[in-house]
Amino acid sequence: MNYIRREPGFTMIEMLLALSAVSLCAVLCSALIALLPRSIAQHYEAEDALALRQLRFLLAQADTFTLTQEQLAFRYHMQFFTLEQYGHLLVKRPGFEVMMQQVDHIRFFKQNECYYLAYTRQTNSKEALLACE
Repeated sequence: MNYIRREPGFTMIEMLLALSAVSLCAVLCSALIALLPRSIAQHYEAEDALALRQLRFLLAQADTFTLTQEQLAFRYHMQFFTLEQYGHLLVKRPGFEVMMQQVDHIRFFKQNECYYLAYTRQTNSKEALLACE
């Protein structure tokens, strides 16, 4: 018996194997895509926590605070700095040190001798204590 194939094309088994491999890849990719938004949100939470720790450390050593809703100015080691929103960033000037990113709205306020930062990212609004006098 001679089983050599002379007709061009694929057998049914080859087609089923290829189809099952493609469907397995599609299932795995869809599961990963479903997890992606949650991991991005966790990334921003960790980044915000780190930025707030840095700001608190910096402002704990600062003095002479000046506050507006859009800006917090302070003196640190005899030099004046400001925290302000630039586009979707919270930056420290002079210079351009990015403290937080992808923030829609930033507002500074004072309540009972303490300075706070209120920020909005997408639909989530948060407030954080920065420093107290």
